[in-house]
Parts: sequence; C-alpha cells; structure tokens
Amino acid sequence: MPLYFIFSLGVSIVLALALLALLITRLQVNWTGQNKIGIAFLLPVVITIIFVLVIYFDTQPKVVDLVNLIQGNTKTVEAKGTEIITRGNNLIIKNKVYLISPFYEKISDEWTYRFTYLPNSSIVVAEEHVATLPVIEEIPIEEDPIVTSENQNETEIEEPILPD
Repeated sequence: MPLYFIFSLGVSIVLALALLALLITRLQVNWTGQNKIGIAFLLPVVITIIFVLVIYFDTQPKVVDLVNLIQGNTKTVEAKGTEIITRGNNLIIKNKVYLISPFYEKISDEWTYRFTYLPNSSIVVAEEHVATLPVIEEIPIEEDPIVTSENQNETEIEEPILPD
C-alpha cells in the first residue's frame, strides 16, 4: 500500500508543476501583450489561486508524510467491518475519512480491521485483520454471600477478659 501513497504523491507533484508551467506561460503572454481578449489578463490570477490551493491542500501534506513514511511515524485506527463506511476509495471510520487504494479488497462485516495511516494526508499504508474472540456470556458473581445470623455468631470470637 505504500506504492499507492508514492503514486499519489507523484500525481500531486506533476499537477503542481503543470499549474506552475501554465502560470509562467500565461504571464509571458501578458508581458508580451499577445492577449486578444481583455479578461485574459486576469487568467494568471486565477491560475495562481488554484496553484496555491493545490500546493496547500494536496501536495504539502503528502510531502510532509513522505518524511513520516520513511521514519515510520504513522497512526493506527481499529474498527469492526460494520463500523466502516466505504465510498469509492474512501473509508469513513468514526466520522474521519481515510484514503485507501482503489485496488483494495472489499471490507467484510465479520472482520475487525486495523489500518495504519499517515497523519497529514490520512492515506492508509498498511492494513491487517485483527483476530477477535467471540463474546462469552458473562455470569454475574455474587459479591457478598448471604450471611445469616447463625453463621455470623459462629465466626465472632470473644476476647478474653484480663485481670487488672
């Protein structure tokens, strides 16, 4: 599963570089005065806003998580199959969204899963099935046995009276 993270990081970097190249191209068109439409002068502003958003929300968390992946700084979440909501390649566990490879096997309701994910991008890098024991019916244990007055008298020991 770390391959999915590395692929995702590569796609994010390529997207950011493509936006940067498009921004540079549109700025050169503006600087040389080749714009035919007046509103096209604002296109570099729009591209810059999109570029900053892509870097901030997509590329930067993945670059930081690359360091976390190398150092092994990951987090873990454990959930039963019935508690996991699957939408595409997103897993929703306790109202938090985790990204998982689209080639991942289907989640079974009978299993308990432990997902290891990266803290900034929430991309799952490892998964394992957790063996759970069946629930055994609990039998209540009586805390205090019933003490009758006859038993209570037998257990009391009289202290001897000492002379003065």
